[in-house]
Amino acid sequence: MLKDVRKALFALSDKSGGEVFARFLTDRGVEIFATDGTARYLKEKGISVSKLSSLTGFSERCGGRVKTLNEEIFSRILCRPEDDEYSEKFDLVFVDLYPFERNKSIENIDIGGVSLIRAAAKNYENVIVVSDREDSLFVMKLLKEKGDVPLKERKHLAFKAFRRTMLYDFEISLWLGLNESEVKVLRYGENPHQKAFFYPLSGSDGTFDFYGDKSPSFNNIYDAYRAWLLVKEFEKPACAIIKHSSPCGVAMADNSEIAFRKALECDPLSAYGGVVALNVLPEEKVLREIERKFFDLIVLPEPPAFDFKRRYIVPKFWSSKWDIRSAFSGLLVQEPDNQFAIKSDLEEDVIFSFKVVKHLYSNAICVVKDKATVGLCGGQPSRIFAVKIALSRAGERAKGSVLASDGFFPFPDSIEEAYKYGVRVIIAPMGSKRDEEVMKRARELGIKLILVEERHFRH
Repeated sequence: MLKDVRKALFALSDKSGGEVFARFLTDRGVEIFATDGTARYLKEKGISVSKLSSLTGFSERCGGRVKTLNEEIFSRILCRPEDDEYSEKFDLVFVDLYPFERNKSIENIDIGGVSLIRAAAKNYENVIVVSDREDSLFVMKLLKEKGDVPLKERKHLAFKAFRRTMLYDFEISLWLGLNESEVKVLRYGENPHQKAFFYPLSGSDGTFDFYGDKSPSFNNIYDAYRAWLLVKEFEKPACAIIKHSSPCGVAMADNSEIAFRKALECDPLSAYGGVVALNVLPEEKVLREIERKFFDLIVLPEPPAFDFKRRYIVPKFWSSKWDIRSAFSGLLVQEPDNQFAIKSDLEEDVIFSFKVVKHLYSNAICVVKDKATVGLCGGQPSRIFAVKIALSRAGERAKGSVLASDGFFPFPDSIEEAYKYGVRVIIAPMGSKRDEEVMKRARELGIKLILVEERHFRH
C-alpha cells in the first residue's frame, strides 16, 4: 500500500504504455478510474479499472467531446482537507492531451484534459499531477522509494503541468490567430528563408496598426519597437533612426522637423534603409521629406491625414509587461528597463545622452551635442574601443560635447581619449575599483565627470 495514494484518475489520448503506470498503482492497492476509451484499453491489458461514468452517472456525450467536464470529477480533484468531498478525492491525476501540435484541427483541441491538468496542478498540495510519460516514470520512482511524492516534487510537477498547458494553448492560439489574421504573418524572419509571425500578447485588437503595400519583416518590427521605446523616453519632439536594432541617430528639439534633421545628420550613411520613429506626428512637409528618402519603415504616434507613400506602423502600446527572449529551448524573462532615476537638475544634454545610451547594445557610448547624437557605438566587448569608435564618428563635432557610458570606466584611458576630442562632460555609472582614480584624472583634464548609481546594460 502507498502512503497517501488511494484513488487515481487516468485520461489518456495516447494510451500505449499507460498500462505500466496503471499496473504499478493497482499492484499497490490504488483504485483507478478512467475515461471510457482509456478504461477499455487498460481492461484489455488485464488491469482492474472503473469507468468515470460510475461516479458521474452519465457516459461520454457530444460524440466524445464531453468526457470529464463534470462536478463530481472536479470536486474530487479540487477539494481540500476541510471539504466534505475530501474522503473521496483523487490522489493522483494522469492526463495527456490530444496531440494538437501533430494534427492541427478543431477536434484535436483538448478541453477536458487541459481542465483536469490545471485543476490537479492548482491543488498540488493534495493531488499528484502527471501530465506526460516522463512524469509517470518520475512519480513511480518516488513512490517506490518513499511511498509518496513529497511537497517539493508535487510543486515541480505542477509547474511542469502549467507549462505544458501554456505551450499547448500557444500552439492552438497561433493556429487560430493565423487563420483569423490575429497573428500577423511577417514577410520573413531575420533571413528570407525563415518563417516569422507577430504574436500579440496584449489586447484583443493587436498591438500596432500597419500601413503599407507589403508586410514588414521580423527585423523591421524589432527595429520599430526599439525605435519607439527610445523616442517615448522624451516629452519634447524626438526622432530616432534605428539600423539593425541599434540607434544611428537620435535627436530632441522644439519641433519634429529639427529633431528629424539632426537625427539624420548624426550618421546619414548608416541611416539609409533604417527605421525612423517620431514621438509626435510631424507636419506634412516633414513627412514628405522622410518619404523622399529610403527608410524601410516609419513609426508614428498616429496616421497622417494625407496619403503617405512609405510603409509605417502606429503602436498602440509603449512598453511590454515582460521582456522575453529565448535561449537553450527556454525563455529568459525580465522586467523591462523602464526605470530612470538620475537627477532632473542635470543639464539637458546630460539627461538626453544617458537616456539614449540605455538603448544601445553594451558596451555602449553616446556622444551628444545640442540634444542630438553626434557619435554612437554599441556592442563592443571593450569599453575603450567603444569610446574610440564613438568619438571618431563624432570627429570635430565632439568639441564641447557630453559623453555617456552605459557602464563604469575600469581605467582612466577612456577619460583621456575623451579629452583628446574636447568632451566637456561625462556621465557613467559608478562601480569600478578605480572610480577615485578615474575621477581624479577627469579633474586633472578639466572634464566634469558625473557618476550615478544606476546602469542600463542592454545585450
